[in-house]
Amino acid sequence: MPSAVFDIWSWRGRIGRRRYLITGLILFALKHNIDRLLATLYGYEWGPFNYLIFFSPHDSVAGLSPRNVTFYGVLVLFALPFIWIGVVLTLRRLRDADLPLWLVILFFIPLINLIFFVILAAIPSNMQTSRPTQVPSRIGRLIPESEFGSAVFGILTTALLTAVEIAFTTNGLGNVVTFSQLPAPTEAIFKTGIAYPIRAEIRGRGVGAVRHCIFSTGPFVEPITTWDEPRLLQFDVTEQPRAMEELSLYNDLRPPHVENYFVARKGQFALKPLPDGTTLLEGTTWYQNRFWPAPYWHLWSDYIIEGIHNRVLLHIKSLAENEPQKGTN
Repeated sequence: MPSAVFDIWSWRGRIGRRRYLITGLILFALKHNIDRLLATLYGYEWGPFNYLIFFSPHDSVAGLSPRNVTFYGVLVLFALPFIWIGVVLTLRRLRDADLPLWLVILFFIPLINLIFFVILAAIPSNMQTSRPTQVPSRIGRLIPESEFGSAVFGILTTALLTAVEIAFTTNGLGNVVTFSQLPAPTEAIFKTGIAYPIRAEIRGRGVGAVRHCIFSTGPFVEPITTWDEPRLLQFDVTEQPRAMEELSLYNDLRPPHVENYFVARKGQFALKPLPDGTTLLEGTTWYQNRFWPAPYWHLWSDYIIEGIHNRVLLHIKSLAENEPQKGTN
């Protein structure tokens, strides 16, 4: 007799493919909606593809903001019961199909686990044998055959794969998409209250992801429109902070000219390989200057934009040159 589906504490017993499929779909729907709720509470968007796409921030895990660390920690905490139930049900389904129990490790590998789930939901039960499943000798030396041992091995494998992914996932646009805290500005123009860049963050990956370039007066919100790795990154600007902090005896002074007369429209970073093996990085900003007289104020706005570009590009250059090179110790 198959064990009860909702007896989540026992590693023993079997589960048929129909119950396995229905239970798995119900659990996925439940977990996805819990994750969506958590993401909403933290101000993030969440969809099914978030389970398949991993984006490593600059400086790997160390580059995560405290808010992101809290969010991901909460996600992991809520995922633990689902991991436990998934392992238990997968072990029962493997036993029911007379397959090696060590295959439970596939439950922990992104994308592969979806294919694995479909296969287990399709394979019929095999009740003709009760012999213990054996693993190939070489694999058997590494993978425990007991249910508990297989589950522990799977969890440890997942942790290892995650660490490897974080350590070795490279992104040709990495230092452009996000960059760490810039040092305090030394340029005189930025000491007058003119907004200057501090760091860049992103939520998501690829076209549709939302980049936030944090300035001294607040964030620019920049939805990605082109993600041509590793050549081109383009984005629109849908929200922007004040152009400067007005020097005044009054707190939080908001004259119209610091909010509505300089409007950024879009931007891009283009990476071009050079014959000597180096890379040329070009930054471009499309903006509208509503100050009058326009020819005079365009001289100032171009000068300020150039200063912002130089500040960001030199920082990215420093980050790229100080990254460990592949194949070197």
